[in-house]
Amino acid sequence: MLARGTPGFSGADLANMVNQAAVKASMDGLARVGMKQFEYAKDKIIMGAERTSAVIEEQNRRIIAFHEGGHALVAMLTPGAMPVHKATIMPRGSALGMVSQLPEKDELSWTRQQLVARMDVAFGGRAAEELMFGNDQITSGASSDIEAATRVATAMVTRYGMSPKVGPVLYKEEDFANLSPGTRDDIDKEIKLLLQVR
Repeated sequence: MLARGTPGFSGADLANMVNQAAVKASMDGLARVGMKQFEYAKDKIIMGAERTSAVIEEQNRRIIAFHEGGHALVAMLTPGAMPVHKATIMPRGSALGMVSQLPEKDELSWTRQQLVARMDVAFGGRAAEELMFGNDQITSGASSDIEAATRVATAMVTRYGMSPKVGPVLYKEEDFANLSPGTRDDIDKEIKLLLQVR
């Protein structure tokens, strides 16, 4: 479980996680470090410390809860989505809540279905806000979700050859200035098409 949740951790990151877990176990009055302490340490390193003193009004807590619930529900119901590991509305770092997904096995490449599922899950929070509170009450809380979905759609079009119109051609960001206006327009339209059908 820890290995699946710490891809890309360096040796120093892993040592830091073990140290943070040991500190947490000591604070909890435990003689041994358990999975709960490792999870706490991992989350602290990835997302920042819990902001237990953050004062969040009731209406905002409701919005955050529905937003994160939307991510979790879409992840649970979408073919190709990674399983939900945990969901929380405890503020950490700059995030007011979070849904964590972990792959069931090592992923060396991603299918189109999995990439589309990632975009669907990213927009699940915004969709839940709109369904529960109406279009006029959607919040800016989806900004990082929109950014993540846009990164996936851009990669599908410019790197993975998953756009029939653009084709299997690699377009690097630094090369965009040298592309014809028509090609740039096609790329932009294909990215928006992938995002808007969500």
